[in-house]
Amino acid sequence: MAMLATNQTSASMLLEYGRKRWNEDAGADHLALLSDLYIKAWSYALFNKIAFVFALVTGLAVLIWPSVAVITTDFGYKRALFESAVVQTTITAVAALAFAIYSHYKRQQGSAENLMRYVLFSGDPLPVLFERISRQLSRIDTGFNFSDELAKRPAAADDEK
Repeated sequence: MAMLATNQTSASMLLEYGRKRWNEDAGADHLALLSDLYIKAWSYALFNKIAFVFALVTGLAVLIWPSVAVITTDFGYKRALFESAVVQTTITAVAALAFAIYSHYKRQQGSAENLMRYVLFSGDPLPVLFERISRQLSRIDTGFNFSDELAKRPAAADDEK
């Protein structure tokens, strides 16, 4: 139970479990693959934490901005910056982008952690394991793929009918 801590990600717990399961000699290839996936999951976790904080700040700005416009007007400050619909729309768009980036990196982190689980518990031979993991990593590493997302939208609308 020493490998479990409340402030760790699933990826760090899975890496620690892999280290306890395989020693350096017998499971060196599995540990290398698991460590590579851990680096991916860790970096995605870092990106999604940064994006979450940014999304939280911009989301609060979306909520607070109209109040700031009213309060500054009440105190006699009539500044175009606070009352501008363009500024409010821009803040809302930046907040939406921040939430989209957070969602993207959270999904990538989850995918990398699922691949770590696959390495730990699949029982596949190493060549098969490496091929499957490599294929999934290349899919994860493509980043934002707007053409795939746009292709999914009409199909989802047809399913609802």
